[in-house]
Amino acid sequence: MITTKERLERGARVMAVIERRRTETGDPRLGAGIERFILNRELNELTEEILMDPGAMERLLVRRK
Repeated sequence: MITTKERLERGARVMAVIERRRTETGDPRLGAGIERFILNRELNELTEEILMDPGAMERLLVRRK
């Protein structure tokens, strides 16, 4: 199983390739779907981790009904 660190590093490498290809092609939307997938995945993981163990952030969280 891949660790969080490895997943983040892999995502960062993919994002760097996307940015390089955008610069080369002049297409600012190139790889937008992959970029969105990576960002959403990481935000969802972070949200889950915070909700499972909010620590000092607990007083800042607002629960949806």
